[in-house]
Amino acid sequence: KRSTMNESACKSAADTDHQELPAFWNKREVAHQLGVSVRTVDNLIQRKALPFCRLGGRLVRFPREAVLEHIRRHLTINARGQ
Repeated sequence: KRSTMNESACKSAADTDHQELPAFWNKREVAHQLGVSVRTVDNLIQRKALPFCRLGGRLVRFPREAVLEHIRRHLTINARGQ
């Protein structure tokens, strides 16, 4: 069995209150949130730099809260002229 880096994040996202749907995002939605291409999301998956859940062979979903936390931890804002 091949395991992803965040089985606990996948389980906790699956257990969240259903009023906060969707608990999982697909590649296109994550790319939009990160402001990158879907190909960049594929690269982040290969590097295991982004929390994800593999559902079967090629189907990948991303726990929404884990991705938002990843963004909060890795977001840098560069101010110009300072």
